[in-house]
Amino acid sequence: MLDEALALVAAELDDMTVLAIAADAIATPDTPASLRVALEARLQGLMRPGGPAAPDQGSMRVAERRATPRTPATEADNPIAMARRARPDDLARIAELPMLPESITNVIVQRGVREPLLKALANPGARFSRSSLTMLAAIAPGDRPFCLALAAREDLPFSIRAMIQPLLPVAA
Repeated sequence: MLDEALALVAAELDDMTVLAIAADAIATPDTPASLRVALEARLQGLMRPGGPAAPDQGSMRVAERRATPRTPATEADNPIAMARRARPDDLARIAELPMLPESITNVIVQRGVREPLLKALANPGARFSRSSLTMLAAIAPGDRPFCLALAAREDLPFSIRAMIQPLLPVAA
């Protein structure tokens, strides 16, 4: 009965939640088998080519939002609002800032524009939340340079590195 309930709960989770919890839940030996199987199935669906996170024509999102004009002066003190509304070229410049907090990298990941994502991944001062890193790992199979940039992160948790390890070239 509990196993059936857990499988139903896993089926109702949104994609972001699945990406955030799947790696740890699958790797934990105490996770009930039904939940592990349900999460693995959802994660495989998200990671397959053509899945919700698949790249499309230079963008990491299938339906990229249209860039909005620069933010009005009233939002100038809110960096998260600025990142949400920034044009892709401005977002790429934001991604190169020496100290980039999780709140801003979360916005960059949510926006899904390839160039700022690659710049943020290459930025050692950028901090990523676990859910953002898991989402990026789900996107990685469709883009080799992106996968390599993600793997180069020194702060990449072991469970997320294990997700992309099969995609990496074998050292000679």
